[in-house]
Amino acid sequence: MQPPIGHSGPLAETVRAFDYRGNVGEATTVVQADLRAPTGWIVSPEQLTVVHGATVDVTVESPDTDLQSITSA
Repeated sequence: MQPPIGHSGPLAETVRAFDYRGNVGEATTVVQADLRAPTGWIVSPEQLTVVHGATVDVTVESPDTDLQSITSA
């Protein structure tokens, strides 16, 4: 499935199955197309802050309500 360029939101998707006798089965469902990249920013530690230790707690914020996960790179 390839959503139309720039489309975000509900999108009906239909699949059809054909057998050798010519019978056709069909099912339709609605999926949510989300083509917008997520946004976010680091809240802490502040930029250029010197940190020490084996692990560092990092706080991030994002206005996106549908994030699956946030990882470091």
